[in-house]
Amino acid sequence: MKSYFLALCLIVVITLSCTKEELNTKIDETETEVKLLVLSGTDFFIEKTIDHTYLFSVVRANDTLLLETNDTLQGDYKIVSFNTVVNQKSAVIQYTLSNKTYSSKSGLITIQKDSIHKISAKLNAVIIANNNTQDSLLLDSITLEDVLVYSNTSLSDMEDEDIEALLTEIYTKELPIFLQYQFLFDSFYTNQITEKPFGSKTDLNSHTVKSTNIDLDKFWQSIYSTIHWANRLAEVSALTYKDHPNKLNSKLAEAYALRAYAYSAIINWFGNGPMLLKTITNIPELEYKNTNEITAQITKDLEFSIQYLPSNFTKSENRITTDFAKVLLSRIYFMQNEYQKTIDILETIVSENKYSLSNSVKTPKTSELLYSYGFNFSSSNTNSAIINSLNNNYNLSIQSLNISRYSEVLLMLSECYNQTNNVTKAIEYLDKLRTRSQQPIISPTISKSELSKTIFKQYQNELQLDGNRFYILKAFNKAIDELNIENYQLILPIPKSEIELNVNAKQNIGY
Repeated sequence: MKSYFLALCLIVVITLSCTKEELNTKIDETETEVKLLVLSGTDFFIEKTIDHTYLFSVVRANDTLLLETNDTLQGDYKIVSFNTVVNQKSAVIQYTLSNKTYSSKSGLITIQKDSIHKISAKLNAVIIANNNTQDSLLLDSITLEDVLVYSNTSLSDMEDEDIEALLTEIYTKELPIFLQYQFLFDSFYTNQITEKPFGSKTDLNSHTVKSTNIDLDKFWQSIYSTIHWANRLAEVSALTYKDHPNKLNSKLAEAYALRAYAYSAIINWFGNGPMLLKTITNIPELEYKNTNEITAQITKDLEFSIQYLPSNFTKSENRITTDFAKVLLSRIYFMQNEYQKTIDILETIVSENKYSLSNSVKTPKTSELLYSYGFNFSSSNTNSAIINSLNNNYNLSIQSLNISRYSEVLLMLSECYNQTNNVTKAIEYLDKLRTRSQQPIISPTISKSELSKTIFKQYQNELQLDGNRFYILKAFNKAIDELNIENYQLILPIPKSEIELNVNAKQNIGY
């Protein structure tokens, strides 16, 4: 969405058209509340707070349009908050069901749900600037998916199944978008995938990304969308499990780990950004935090997560566990040259004897994976579109992202022991990997600097297309030489849309 629309008074026209099959479904006009509504493309949500029901669109990562109604889905809608620059706003809501249209300038809208509390519809939205009808943005072919409806349920009344439904939404519809954009940028920016001549990713290969890059904007939004939903998970869990501390700590741990993972991408790729620790309703002028400040929060979140996350989930795939949280925190310490802290964490993983190396680097078995995200490539699933496109256009066959492997644990330990002058332990861990790949073992007389170079080369051999190469290059201070870039290119530009939206946002030096 173009940023200049965010600073104008808006008229919102929303049209929903149900399919013929759905129109024949028995209509239930009882008071019903929608807590979560997910759209592919642009996100619209209906949420219940203690006093109000809100229908709001997350248009930008740090700005929200809220439409307020009463506690049912029928009532007067008004815009509560959109952009802090604009004080007066107005909206016309148009709702179409079958051949009947409900519309008024006051925003009166009647929403009816079918008897099984499900709606699947196509959304077409036209956003028109109030003072210039020629300025408009058409959002077309956006599909509603999985409308979850609950009767007379507030956030404080949510139950286990509601929290699990929210987690399902996060892991199947929010996290995969973030993971795919992170993978896309890491693969092209580090030249693991080479764009074809005149292709759309040549600026990533050549490290000439501009703030107007569409993928850059979507990458940024995917990160903050993940953060938003992690914060939402923490908030609803605090209400739902206020009298059940064990359940509460478990859900908070998962929320904080998700948030920390997303913020790790912010410091790795952008260096700074707004630090949101709760969901935003009235949008302030969000203050930017630097790398050190965000890193401190990541550390705090992960320390809590490591304490309370389970070691595995028996009934669900793709969920973050305590071992992956340990790896995330180790990456933070490793980047800060906190070698002993890194050793202390990673040795707890080794001592479990839970993981082992596969016979092949290219086809790791489950026993080597600390965290892997598998994608659903069915025709009805749009949340694997980026990976699917890469597979089709670049002769790849990616089915899942192996985000953290046991080999990474061994490599980090090897370098940490090397840097703390324990050459014997450093060689011990490195030789496990070299033996697996049938390479010569390391001489015990090798120098510290040569051993570090050897470990780095092993990283390049072991960990490919895992979405983590850029971090490794920077952790070893190799990014500038390996990628032939300048210092300012160690981070990307802040998206232009974010600069225009947030008065506190400043462009990174060099861009």
